[in-house]
Amino acid sequence: MDEFQDIMRPSKTDRVVHIPITFSRRSEGAVSGKSLFWIITGATLVFVILVLAIIVGNGHWYVKYPLALLLIYAYLFFLRYFVFREGRISDAYETMIENDYRVSTNMFWNIYDVSKTAPYIVYFANGLKGIFIRFDKDVIVGKEDYMEYKHFEGIADMYNVAHTLKLDMVNIDYMDSVGNDPRMDKMRAVAVNASNPELKAILTSIYANLEHEMSLDYTSFDVYLFTSRGREEDLWYNVRQVIEYGLKANYKSYSLIPPEELRKMAQAIFNIQDFSLNDAMKEVINSTLNNRVRPIRLIKADQTVQILGKTREELMKEQEIRRQERKKISKVKETNIQTTKSEELLDLFEGTTALDEEWSKAGNQPNRKDEDETFDDNGIF
Repeated sequence: MDEFQDIMRPSKTDRVVHIPITFSRRSEGAVSGKSLFWIITGATLVFVILVLAIIVGNGHWYVKYPLALLLIYAYLFFLRYFVFREGRISDAYETMIENDYRVSTNMFWNIYDVSKTAPYIVYFANGLKGIFIRFDKDVIVGKEDYMEYKHFEGIADMYNVAHTLKLDMVNIDYMDSVGNDPRMDKMRAVAVNASNPELKAILTSIYANLEHEMSLDYTSFDVYLFTSRGREEDLWYNVRQVIEYGLKANYKSYSLIPPEELRKMAQAIFNIQDFSLNDAMKEVINSTLNNRVRPIRLIKADQTVQILGKTREELMKEQEIRRQERKKISKVKETNIQTTKSEELLDLFEGTTALDEEWSKAGNQPNRKDEDETFDDNGIF
């Protein structure tokens, strides 16, 4: 295992990184673009041959031509709705027209609240909490030869520590900042204030060329997002530990991203003309409330909790209480029914006894002689 790790770990003189690659089967049901192309080509050839065979074959024209047209229509229908998915594209187009070509922010935004104070914790609709960190890059001039190696070693340590602390760490490709290095303003000021005209021209030319080169492939900072499902205090404590390892890379400082800067970053990354942070968060809340998964509570940045529903345990407890109440009501009904039947039998018994007494008072005694009469041998009394 140690030898395997040593092989994977790059050294300072390496120009490539050795990583293990595992080839796995393509998942069931997935068709590559190349395979789909050959399937369509083969099906089209079979279709053309079949149509030509129908047209040149024996039979009346009023049977062959309508049949060929019907096959053409069926094949075009198959291509439109099952291969090119015209129905899905048509539905998407109609939805865009209904929304006046305004895309819902839920396609790229899942944050429903942002704290107004440092560390500016963001709250996602899926239960995650996150912190955006901006690392300002340090200079590369005058550094040691293997500074790039040490820089990426520091970033690798950041990922390792974040994984150990159960943090998800994501690097955000914030390309809107290409060439926007604030240090260039100080350099231009030095060139402008130079008293020697020749030196001023040289510095202006050098700094202009430097700014041009930086505008091609250089950003003055990197943005990272750290997310977790733990408490806010634990999240910020763990993020600060990762930041300590990040500052060992070629970063000179770090800063937190407040809500206003977060709005500008989203506007730049997704290339939208305008973006409202409050409207996007409201849309996340409304879409979550209308979803099949009903939220239980909404925890805001000021730690206030808004109850939106009940937990499964609470619902099960209420259901058990209702079941016990129904069981009690059922027992009471059964007891009442049994009491009613007993009272009816008692009334019937008392009524029968009273009739017997009235019958006896009237002098109607049973005839004992009749009881002693028997049949003779001829079957006559």
